[in-house]
Amino acid sequence: MRHFKTNSGTPFVRRLAVSKRFEFSASHRLYDSKWSREKNEALFGNDSRGPYGHGHNFVVFFSFEGPIDPVTGMVVELSIIKQRISTELLVHYDHFYLNDLPQFRETLPTVDAIAAALLADAITLFSTTPYTPTSVHLIETPTSSATAYRDGVAPFPAVIRRDHHDEGTIETRQDGRAFVEVHSPFTATHRLISPTLSIDENRRCFGKCVRPHGHMFEVWATFDNHVITLEDANAHLKTVLSPWNYVDLNELEEFRDQLVSVETIIHVLWDKLAATAPLVRLRLLETPNNRFSLRSSQ
Repeated sequence: MRHFKTNSGTPFVRRLAVSKRFEFSASHRLYDSKWSREKNEALFGNDSRGPYGHGHNFVVFFSFEGPIDPVTGMVVELSIIKQRISTELLVHYDHFYLNDLPQFRETLPTVDAIAAALLADAITLFSTTPYTPTSVHLIETPTSSATAYRDGVAPFPAVIRRDHHDEGTIETRQDGRAFVEVHSPFTATHRLISPTLSIDENRRCFGKCVRPHGHMFEVWATFDNHVITLEDANAHLKTVLSPWNYVDLNELEEFRDQLVSVETIIHVLWDKLAATAPLVRLRLLETPNNRFSLRSSQ
């Protein structure tokens, strides 16, 4: 395997984020009663019209960070996130006219404001848990979205140019850095069986996931473009993933005596990719609703 020069002298801290996807339908109207109808229409166009505005089928990703539980091997069991956000948070947004909600009495429910409100509600909802909501990404339409970040959680510097190629994407960012992002799927089976728990305890913790099952995993790996080319990064990712394709991950040596959770999978994959190349971010999609990302911060 070819080796590439990696950054040295600066310690890297890995930050793992777990994201869960949800959908809700709602209407909103961008109309400020302090302004004239003409001014509202000039600023917001069609979005200012209608007694109850207009509707969207919103898609929203809630991201969490926190320590990995030594018993479950997870940051959080995603079924807990699914249940609490669905029944205690989104129930107050789904099939409502958002302008009537208390959080939008003084603030227009733009996509930015909705994302910020959802994040604030999530922070309150999970205030007593060891895992913390860190961001909310809200998709209003295929071409319109907003991301709200918790204070102290800095996103990557803004991308000012994105060049797409057959092998992947080259990103140039606001701070002058350049990165290459490459993508590859792999299909494999796994089961959630913790070696420290009894079979009944495993069933209580992981439910149906204790049974052997599989996924078509999707991987996106981002590397420092000053050190590795797009072509080499693409080949590197495919080479590393090749032994994991069409196998049972629980049977592989690197997962022996471990809970083969997605958190474990992404950490092991990081070690394999970063051993010989300058990896800065790794994203792993288990299902369309469950996403995990691991990134370095210097």
